[in-house]
Amino acid sequence: MKFFHVTLLILSNFFLSAQELIKFQVETGKYDRMDCPIAVCISQESILKGNYNLQLIEHGTDDNTPLAAQLDEKAGKLYFILKGFTPKNTTRKFSLIHSKIEFNFPEVDMLCSEGSLQLSYKNHPILNYQYDLVYPPKGIDSI
Repeated sequence: MKFFHVTLLILSNFFLSAQELIKFQVETGKYDRMDCPIAVCISQESILKGNYNLQLIEHGTDDNTPLAAQLDEKAGKLYFILKGFTPKNTTRKFSLIHSKIEFNFPEVDMLCSEGSLQLSYKNHPILNYQYDLVYPPKGIDSI
């Protein structure tokens, strides 16, 4: 999986838009792209350490639906998927904004015991992952 050239234009002047934190553009280069992973370096400490509800928005689309993205604060990188088909030699523009929308994530219960990880939601099991060896009970042949 190769990441192609990303041009990042960081606006240090926050007065342009009260909510817009950074703007950047993704250039596709010589090749057509389809659902391509993107990594963007973010060097502004205030964004990485700030207490923001961040949303990634693409400019030039009809709706301002936030895109799925992940911010790695330690590495200083923003990861997302450049969705859909993007022809070669084109540029797509994005903004990372501070959103006033509060996110309420459902609470998932987690239990770790005896080499097992169990996830449940509203007392309904979701996942049971056995990460350690489980030996048969005494008196049962292990072969």
